[in-house]
Amino acid sequence: MIVGEVSGGGANPFEYRRIDAHFALSLPEARSINPVTGTNWQGVGVKPDVAVPADQALAKAIELARAAIKGRSAGGSDPRSLP
Repeated sequence: MIVGEVSGGGANPFEYRRIDAHFALSLPEARSINPVTGTNWQGVGVKPDVAVPADQALAKAIELARAAIKGRSAGGSDPRSLP
């Protein structure tokens, strides 16, 4: 589960190639493809399962983890099914 904000969308791996002593080129070496959707998230980002501002993400993740543990110990549903 991803908790937080949409990521920056840097998907494609790249490598710096030196052109001369003062310049380098950032050259994409491949294209990342999501195996489920068949799409690329370059410049789009990855959307979180639970959207919250970045400064609240850790607290929300801990809250969700505690709820999942509590539900599991009480015979609740699979914690992966939480929102």
